[in-house]
Order: sequence, then C-alpha cells, then structure tokens
Amino acid sequence: MLLVAAFVVILNETIMNVALPSLMVELDVSANTVQWLSGAFLLTMAVVIPMTGFLLQRFTTRFVFVLAMGLFSVGTLVAGLAPGFLPLLAGRIVQAGTPEELSSHPRSRYVADLLGLNLYRGRVDRGAVVLDGGRRLVAADPLPPGSDVFAVIPPRAVALHRVLPQGSPRNVWRGEVRDLDVVGAHVRAHVAGEIPIIAEVTPGAVASLRLDDGGPVFVAVKAMEIEVYEA
Repeated sequence: MLLVAAFVVILNETIMNVALPSLMVELDVSANTVQWLSGAFLLTMAVVIPMTGFLLQRFTTRFVFVLAMGLFSVGTLVAGLAPGFLPLLAGRIVQAGTPEELSSHPRSRYVADLLGLNLYRGRVDRGAVVLDGGRRLVAADPLPPGSDVFAVIPPRAVALHRVLPQGSPRNVWRGEVRDLDVVGAHVRAHVAGEIPIIAEVTPGAVASLRLDDGGPVFVAVKAMEIEVYEA
C-alpha cells in the first residue's frame, strides 16, 4: 500500500508539468500564474518535510500514513472539482502533505522493509553510530554525541567482496551470503553477520563473486552513503 501511495504521489508531482499549457488555455491565466501550481506544491513540501520527524515521534506510523493519504485524497477531490484557478491551487497545496515525505526518514523496520532500505538504530559516539552489540558505523555527517539516531543504508550503496577490500570504505565487516532475490535487473543479496544487511548487485557481480554459492564475504559501505537522523 505504501509503495502504491508513493508511486501515485510521484506521478502526481510530475504529471502537472505536462498539463500546464492546457490549463493556461482552460483557465485563461498566464504562464507565470499557472506555474504556481507546481511552485506552491514544492513550497508546501518544503514545510512538510521538516515536520515529518516531529509527527512520527508523537504519532504512530499508521496514523500519519492515514492522515497523509486522507489529505492527499481531499486535495485531489478539490483539484478535480475546481471551477477556477484558485480552488485548483488550494487543492494542490493540500495534496503536498503526502506519504513520500512522511516515509523519507523511516522510523520502523516495517516501513524500511517496504521501502527496501537497511535501517539501524544506535547512539552517536565519537563520530560514529554505535549499534546494539557495540558495532560501529562511521557516517560522513553524524549528529552531536549522545544522540539517539537512525542510520539508513540503501542496498545499492553496499559493496560485497570475497577478499578484504583496499581503498577508502570506512565501514568494512565480515558477513555470509544467505539468500539471493532477483529484483528487476538487479539481485538483492541477504547477508548475515556482525551487521545483517541487504546489498543490491548486478547479475554480473553475482557470477564473478559466485554469490549463488553463498559463503563468507566482506561488506563495505562508504561513510558518505549512510544517512543519519535523529530518532
């Protein structure tokens, strides 16, 4: 449901640009005026995004999701029935409080799994996020020491190696490939170990590393690829 909602939101953001020339004619407004349909939407998003953490700390994910979908549906109805430019603009503004922004910083394993992200919780200590069990993740821009935080790692940012990698990765640990899932043109490798993680690799990498045989690997993640935000 969350993925469907996010798809509809992204479609809603982009489809308006295609309709602007027709709306100029139908509503008899200038190009500068009609662009407010996109501008107001983006400005409202800029207000909603900083509020996401505040809302998710005080309400359940389900409540926030239902609220967002309700506002989006009301905005869509207002925009669809709008007799003129101002009601249409009002509908677009209401639409902007959407699931895409509310799920941009997941705070539960359930939401992270739906979005296909690796989510961890820990505490900032000396420039790193200390997870349960004492394992550390070094991020490029950690929060102040002592903060309880979430750390998100996209599967595409995870590199797998059969031998200890050389170079710049700040985070390297041992793991073991347990399962492979084909997702479109990529393969998701489920890696168990010190920090369980999902890596997204190409079929060519699966063949060259012989990941279908399972076995031990080294996991590498660059510090700049880890997003950290307050819990």
